[in-house]
Amino acid sequence: MSEATDVEMLYIAQIEALSAGNTSNWLLSSHPDAYFYAALLHAAPYLQDDPRVWAGLAQNAVQAANLESEQARYSGTGVRMKLRSFK
Repeated sequence: MSEATDVEMLYIAQIEALSAGNTSNWLLSSHPDAYFYAALLHAAPYLQDDPRVWAGLAQNAVQAANLESEQARYSGTGVRMKLRSFK
């Protein structure tokens, strides 16, 4: 006879790299400001601009994405699966 067992699984998705063939990913679709401000932050030295202007905005965009992720993770009861052992 098989017994039901609760299992907690953690899945961490990687962000797909952008390329000529792959012009978007979930992060760019959901939080384009994170890409925009990070690009400006990295371009600031070449433009002789103060990177601190863009650093705060980039950090806020990343924090907003992380907050949304945390809220999604802990809202509701989550997915539960019943696994049965095979003998």
